Amino acid sequence: MKRSTFPHQTNDTTIVAKSALVIDEKSGQVLYEKKSQMRVFPASATKVLTGLAATSLCKLNEKITVGEEVLAETKGESLAGLTPGDTYLFAELLAALMIPSGNDAARALAMHVARRDLRKDISYDAGIRYFTWAMNEAASRAGAVSSQFVNPHGLHDTRHFTTAQDMMQITKEARKNLVLCNVVRRPVWTSPRLHFVNRNELIHPESPFFYQGAEGFKTGYTKKAGRCLISAASRNNEQILAAAFGSKDHHIWSDAHTLLNMGFKRTSAKAV
Repeated sequence: MKRSTFPHQTNDTTIVAKSALVIDEKSGQVLYEKKSQMRVFPASATKVLTGLAATSLCKLNEKITVGEEVLAETKGESLAGLTPGDTYLFAELLAALMIPSGNDAARALAMHVARRDLRKDISYDAGIRYFTWAMNEAASRAGAVSSQFVNPHGLHDTRHFTTAQDMMQITKEARKNLVLCNVVRRPVWTSPRLHFVNRNELIHPESPFFYQGAEGFKTGYTKKAGRCLISAASRNNEQILAAAFGSKDHHIWSDAHTLLNMGFKRTSAKAV
């Protein structure tokens, strides 16, 4: 990423997140950073990479029959409500992954790819290892250098970590994927049998945290990770990407507003 002449650490006290990064998407220039190379737990922001890997491995109309992997693995985890034995289109599972942040969808996509590519009776652990290998390969191709992913959903694991810089590289690559972008920008996604509401408050016009020009990208939360959010927004032909990790409660939304506003302000100043 290109470095900016702006003082990256200005007004850090207004950012609750422990780690943050803002870039001009077009140029790749860093507009603000706060401990952006610090190791963080990505929680469900992991699913940006899961979706990126899955869209490179599956077709939109591919039929996927899900198994027992869609049942809850951890009490209280985020689920999209998929049913074992049911058959879905890949496009439905991608929406289930990215909009309600379904861990069941993450496991289903991982196991589908492993069963299809290797063998139908592959064990759950082996299937997850196979898919996360593809995830790590995709992360490396995107430019991530300080990350390791061991599951497709982001539930806490000390071996599963990244940095704001790496997640920004991954998100930049994901932003080139029109399928992913068209999913995450939707406040609501509906098919004849599925209905999902996006967890990203920035894209809901009725939300007090709505951000004009927001285009997604992905929320995340675990107790260990704190509140995480990768945001994309466009205004006046400028595109800003912001990442915040380790924030608290509703502060993640004010962090996002502060970071995106800072990005647009500094991009405008640069253009003068």
